[in-house]
Amino acid sequence: RFFFGNAFLEFLWVEDEAEAQSDVVARTRLFDRWHARGAGASPFGVCLRPGTPGEQPLFRVWNYRPPYLPAGSAIPVATNSERLDEPLLFVLPFGRRPESPGSTREITRVVIETPVAAPSGEAIALAHSRIVEWRRAATHGMLIELDRGAGGGFVDVRPALPLQLRW
Repeated sequence: RFFFGNAFLEFLWVEDEAEAQSDVVARTRLFDRWHARGAGASPFGVCLRPGTPGEQPLFRVWNYRPPYLPAGSAIPVATNSERLDEPLLFVLPFGRRPESPGSTREITRVVIETPVAAPSGEAIALAHSRIVEWRRAATHGMLIELDRGAGGGFVDVRPALPLQLRW
């Protein structure tokens, strides 16, 4: 995890293929995304936290109930989760915002690049929220801007990761 003043960036990897393909996890298609990461599957997920208690998600959801959550808890996952060509969208309605040890930088802009010609209603709802921007591109990619790019720094880590950072 890479912590910033208002968010964090987390890289995930499938460690246990059997668990990722289990009945509980299968609907998230995490294994399918990981397995098809070089064949057109979106390598991204976008997790939102409600601004106020009880705030409804921006998109239609189904409830993911992994065994590590307390009884009665769930992670709302966007109903576009069956689409591998779009980022996995979900909401964490519980817990508190993670502390950002030592970080004063803030993520001020996120651009998701996608080859998707006809986005789902869930992706359109997120785009309309202006939390992230969507840009049509030949391949999947993401630009994360920190502090409105005021420092003039830029790094492009493609093709190792489909990621660009501006600070």
